[in-house]
Amino acid sequence: MTQKRQEYICNIIFICVMLFHGSAVRGQTIIWGELSKEVILPCSFKPNKEEVIHWRTEIGKLIVHKYYKGRDRLEQQDQSYQNRTSLFLSELSNGNASLLLRDLQKSDGQSYHCYVGTNGQKEEYTVKLNIAAFEQQSMEYESKNNETSLRCSVNNTYPSDAVSITWRLGNRTVQEMKRPESYMTITNSMNAHQCVIHHSILNRNWTGTWEMKELNLTEGSSITLGCELCQTLKTNYTVTLLLRNNYSQQTELASMTNSNTLKTAENYKQRINAVNGKPQFVLKDLKVEDSGVYMCNIVSTTACLFM
Repeated sequence: MTQKRQEYICNIIFICVMLFHGSAVRGQTIIWGELSKEVILPCSFKPNKEEVIHWRTEIGKLIVHKYYKGRDRLEQQDQSYQNRTSLFLSELSNGNASLLLRDLQKSDGQSYHCYVGTNGQKEEYTVKLNIAAFEQQSMEYESKNNETSLRCSVNNTYPSDAVSITWRLGNRTVQEMKRPESYMTITNSMNAHQCVIHHSILNRNWTGTWEMKELNLTEGSSITLGCELCQTLKTNYTVTLLLRNNYSQQTELASMTNSNTLKTAENYKQRINAVNGKPQFVLKDLKVEDSGVYMCNIVSTTACLFM
């Protein structure tokens, strides 16, 4: 009887010693990051001295980032995370051990474990990172069998069920569906058509606008053709002028970037100039064979927000 009681007391003392040293394990936080962008994996701790910080993956226990003795220790960092991680060193004294992860890849979508040890205290934290993608949006004009339509799509999106497409004529919504691709038949080519692609997780919109204007000009005259940029699009775009003869064959005539670098098709070099500072082209010395449908396309890596 006495022996059993002594064993019980020893067990109690052992548990008390573990609690005295301190150990905190927190629940899992779920966050979303965007493909190719950067994200902050949160981790906080009670500030103290001699911080030891270890970030690793839950699967495979890969070393993502290490810090101890006052500096980063990246000698054993997994190759897939090299040059992509950093701590907020000036915030360590405030108990911030969050990790900045740059240039997100699909393989980054997993759970991460944050361990922070200080004098007499250790804390552990788990972050589940999900990756969302919203890239390569486009609005295209198509003509087949005397029927014209617009195609609105996003070619790189994840998850696919997070994307919806809304078609508008002026301020009126005419069609809405939850999918990464949608078509609309053009019944009145003089109406402005607008396509809005929405990503619900990232809470971001991409908007494309299409409008046709009919012009009758004489031979030898000139015309200015181009696109109207949305107010927030200032950099990272390319404007292309296309000609579709008889609504079928499509030819690229010229293109220019936001830095006003102009490229012109060989047989248009003497006839097309760029309008400085604007996404517009001047086509000179018009000929009968110039008749057709001219289209101005804007491609940008920057989101366009319409005010």
